[in-house]
Amino acid sequence: MRLRPFSILDFGSIEATEADGEALVERFRHSVWAVISAFTVAVFFAGCAASTANDTPSPADTRDAGPASMSTPATILGHTTGPPAVTSIETMGTPTSVDLPEFVPTPGYQFLVAGSDMAAEKTRFPFIVLDPNGAFVEDATISISFFTVDQETGDTGEPRDYRASFRSLETEEPHLHEDGSTHIHMESRGIYVVNDVDFDRPGIWGIRAVVSSTDDPTALINLQVALRVEDRTLTPAIGVPAPRSEQATARNVRSLADISTSESPLPALYELTVAEALDAGKPFLVAFSTPAFCQSRLCGPVLEEVIKVMPEYQGRVTFMHVEPYELETLRGGGGFTLVPAAVQWGLPSEPWIFVVGSSGLVEAKFEAIVTVPELRLALDAVASVQP
Repeated sequence: MRLRPFSILDFGSIEATEADGEALVERFRHSVWAVISAFTVAVFFAGCAASTANDTPSPADTRDAGPASMSTPATILGHTTGPPAVTSIETMGTPTSVDLPEFVPTPGYQFLVAGSDMAAEKTRFPFIVLDPNGAFVEDATISISFFTVDQETGDTGEPRDYRASFRSLETEEPHLHEDGSTHIHMESRGIYVVNDVDFDRPGIWGIRAVVSSTDDPTALINLQVALRVEDRTLTPAIGVPAPRSEQATARNVRSLADISTSESPLPALYELTVAEALDAGKPFLVAFSTPAFCQSRLCGPVLEEVIKVMPEYQGRVTFMHVEPYELETLRGGGGFTLVPAAVQWGLPSEPWIFVVGSSGLVEAKFEAIVTVPELRLALDAVASVQP
């Protein structure tokens, strides 16, 4: 079976084979990341009716009850087949009365959901905005509202208003010159984030965003999309016990290069398994990322953000890094195969970071870009609680 991974920044497609992934086909069927890479995520309420029957979601929820077991077949992270998570309201059978006249979407702009695990819980909601030329709209002021949409009547619930924050990372990009020399250029990659969005029920939610550009604050851009929210997450939900993973550590390998694709692996990240960290009863952070093989080009920078905060929490928080793919298989040309820990944590994408408290419960989780201030906020919360 061939699966399509996602790429939020490149919108590229890299294929990989997987022998028996029917179980994960069902688990990943609502992942939004492949919809992003296909450039069809942003579906506007007005003027963007779906054109094919394949856009109609399955009426039954097929999501697993919790994190995948160790026996779940391994596959590349990303989307397989099935309906998108972002769906036209009209294809859901909802009357067009949902197109409220007082809010007119701005033609040409696109709102892309940058999260693959939207479910009924308080959620960190990442997204990006593209202008009519496909360029990223960055560092703008964005007011955003979320509201339920009744599929039978088209009635909308009371909007819940938030302000989005722009999060960016500096990445090193090699640039090859005509004379054969290579220089490193710094590039900024960013997304917008809304913290603690209260999706208190599954189903279709409407999203409205008003963008005020930094170039012209008076020129407002209106965006409107619909999002399918699942009843449970693929990854461990906030407040549930962390899976007792037993990933490879420095004790099991001859070289850290066997379990890390970082250019200079930090030994402290590979001392304990997740199971051992849980038994120690101390808060910990586990980062799933693969700097050398990352499909979203964010794994290296995100891991660097983690390393930046480590000295501040020495002795109070344990830090771990897990490569989500079997490196021996991948380096040998065998394709992307998930390590057992990545399957156990139900990863639908990469990179992911989880923060676990001394009680062993998941207290925070981050997909894609995460910055030092966000990490500090989550780590301060768990480091201040004594077992």
